[in-house]
Amino acid sequence: MWFIPALFVLIFVAFVGQELAPLAISGLLSAVPDNVWTMDVVARAMVMVVPLYFFTAAMTVNFPTMLGMAAVCGLSWDCAFTFPEGPNNDGVFGFSMLLFGFIGVIMQGVRPFFVRGRWEIPVAMIGVGIFLFMFLEFLVLSLSRAELYFPSQLWVKISVSTLMSMILAPVVFWTLYRLASWTGYDLQGDIPNPLHGRRGR
Repeated sequence: MWFIPALFVLIFVAFVGQELAPLAISGLLSAVPDNVWTMDVVARAMVMVVPLYFFTAAMTVNFPTMLGMAAVCGLSWDCAFTFPEGPNNDGVFGFSMLLFGFIGVIMQGVRPFFVRGRWEIPVAMIGVGIFLFMFLEFLVLSLSRAELYFPSQLWVKISVSTLMSMILAPVVFWTLYRLASWTGYDLQGDIPNPLHGRRGR
């Protein structure tokens, strides 16, 4: 069973993608006419590659495996982006593990839709997850600074990031479907089939 080990390896691939995403997006948007995108939006355009990957992968595995992935993603995220580098860095180290785990539980709730090929609700929930992730991360950062300030640029950044992640979500869904097929992994897993009970009657 190589599917679950492959998911953990892909976590670190997602972190590489997180670093390369701004370069790729800036290159693509440079070809877009100036009257389509304002520089304010372009400057804040980003894809949350790691959260996008984790939220999608959380729909493919059982609950304990999801928690393990949340711990790895959260610890790696904090080491990469929250680890104190100086006196002005007031991020809360360790919070990301709780954040990944909390939103991962929400994604587990829509797992039956995903494994049966109904992607409408999972794609919408990816957007909800990205929005919650970015908002709660900023909220905790604001609380650690003893101030609550939500500038308009924040909502632009969250909205653009949510939209771009939702657009890419079907690609990640399809990739994980293919990976499960190649490795012989049963996406249904421990999800009971309601038809079985009806047939037994």
